[in-house]
Order: sequence, then structure tokens, then C-alpha cells
Amino acid sequence: MELYKPGLAPDDPLRKRKRFNQASLGLVSTLSFPVIVSTADAMLKSAEVTLVGYEKTGSGHCTAIVRGAIAEVRIAVESGKDYAQREGELLSSTIIARLRF
Repeated sequence: MELYKPGLAPDDPLRKRKRFNQASLGLVSTLSFPVIVSTADAMLKSAEVTLVGYEKTGSGHCTAIVRGAIAEVRIAVESGKDYAQREGELLSSTIIARLRF
């Protein structure tokens, strides 16, 4: 539960910055859309992360993007990589730690 602080509106950018201070992004790319859906499912089930979305990057390649705490995103990306490698469709993966807004 978050306490109300007078003077700060609920959508104040300062509050958002504090809330996402330790946020990071994780990306896993695969060769097809059906595999990225299953990969994202594995990522979400393995760690406490939020799915930002899917990006279709052309030629059938797709990327799943998740957001969360640094440690959780690392776990999720590793899980997604493992699943995509088992399917033989992993292209790449990356983690962007400590986002700056």
C-alpha cells in the first residue's frame, strides 16, 4: 500500500521515476510468432515480470519484451532463451538494466 504524499499528484513523473528506479527491460527474439508466444509464456511463468508486448521485426522474426526488477528480468530472459533454443528458433536476447526516464 502506498501512502499519499501531499503535493505530489498520482501521475507525477517524480513518482514514476522512483517506482521504476530499479526497472529493466528484457528482450528475446525468435524466428516465428508462434514460438515467441510460447517463449513469452515461459518468461512470464518463471519470474515476476510484466509483458510490455511483442514486436514483429520483419521476415517472420519477432521479439518479446518484458519489464521488471533486474534479477527477475534476468531469470525471465534465461527461461525464454532456454525455451527458444529447445525449439531451435532463438535469434538473440538482451537485458537493458536500470532504465533512465
